[in-house]
Amino acid sequence: MPIPEPGRDRSPTVGASTALLALVLTLSACGANSEPAQLNGSFLETIDGIRVVHLYGSPAQRGYAQGYLLADEIIELTQTYLFDYALSQMTDLSYAQVRELLEVNGSWPPDVRIELESMLSGIQDRLDPEDRMVTVPGEGYREIELIDLMAGNTQGNWTRIGGCSGFAAWGTATGGPTLHARNMDYASGNGAILGHLLVEAIAPDQGPDWITIGNIGTVGCGSCMNEYGLTMEANNGGDGLAPSYTTGVSATAFVAREAMQSHGAEADALQAVLDTYRKRRLYVSQNALFATPHRVDKPDDQVAAVLEIDGNQFDLGATWRAPSETQYSGLGRTDVLIETNHFLKRTTPPDSGDSWERYQEINRRIAVATDASQPDNPTGDGEIDAQDARWIMQGPQRSSTLIYFLFEPNSMRIQVAFQTQEGVSALENQPTDLTWEQLFP
Repeated sequence: MPIPEPGRDRSPTVGASTALLALVLTLSACGANSEPAQLNGSFLETIDGIRVVHLYGSPAQRGYAQGYLLADEIIELTQTYLFDYALSQMTDLSYAQVRELLEVNGSWPPDVRIELESMLSGIQDRLDPEDRMVTVPGEGYREIELIDLMAGNTQGNWTRIGGCSGFAAWGTATGGPTLHARNMDYASGNGAILGHLLVEAIAPDQGPDWITIGNIGTVGCGSCMNEYGLTMEANNGGDGLAPSYTTGVSATAFVAREAMQSHGAEADALQAVLDTYRKRRLYVSQNALFATPHRVDKPDDQVAAVLEIDGNQFDLGATWRAPSETQYSGLGRTDVLIETNHFLKRTTPPDSGDSWERYQEINRRIAVATDASQPDNPTGDGEIDAQDARWIMQGPQRSSTLIYFLFEPNSMRIQVAFQTQEGVSALENQPTDLTWEQLFP
């Protein structure tokens, strides 16, 4: 089916409305305390084992729908992952310090704040007061509050963890189309996050449709693709809070969301993305890999780039690492970019450590997958396809790989696999192939 134009009327189809009515009746039978409002056709489904929440309309409508549809899980994950695990195992900050960081120092885009406020309203309408309670370190037993949703959506910015890996390839390396793969390695919280991973398919009332892959209750962008085929992933540098700022600091997921909602149609979309990042002050150091659909007339440096970002103002806070700058990668080719958790251009890169080892393993496997003469080439030819991409990413995988995905922006498809058993990588599960038409019916 044709992909809707940005800003086009997004009234739900008869089929979607029928599915929603059945869902509303089911929710009511399960004890919902009021008729849902503002769902606007949003619904939850499972496609070949992968949960997808379809969110339509304004930020207020999308936030309310996610809060209402996933209320009990948001409460559960906030308690078991955010409060019981992250605050004790992933940071030295108290929750009072997290509050100050987010409420006083943080800069919150109006649309993000509206979406989170509306999510809280959806939770309140879906659950009785006794089912909205959480036990908060330093604060005791109380109802879930807006600050808790804010903390959950910025957790990667105030915790000390990072171990993700990814690459993009196109042109000669793939036989043409862009492929963008990622392992998201993150603490499972003793398994607390498992079962709460999903794909969000977001059809806003304004701007392009886009998807993000992560856990329930999020409104930002960490692993995303929009209808123009702009893809991105972000890997924290692991050095904590930005050194140069105390106020007006932005969460990385919301800057990425701004880019995803605004760019992709430009002739040089990557420059527009870079300009967006350079207008913001970020909490943590980060590598952000962005890619676009490859065309034969498109220069390699317009297909993909890594933005190396931290809190100081060198290069206005963001350094562009282009595919043509092979002196920083050691790849010797301009149709591949690799990203782990260390800088290559912004600072002197390390020559050891886990991030460097993962980078080198991806590099090695790409060399094998693009050389048909190599005996362990997984497909026997010299072009990377989906099978090769998965094999490449099995090299740097860890037992903490929660999510594996492959974006295929030229054909507007994704493959995604979630971790289902603690300590067993998501790559041990067969990925589910999702088309854009499935994600935006």
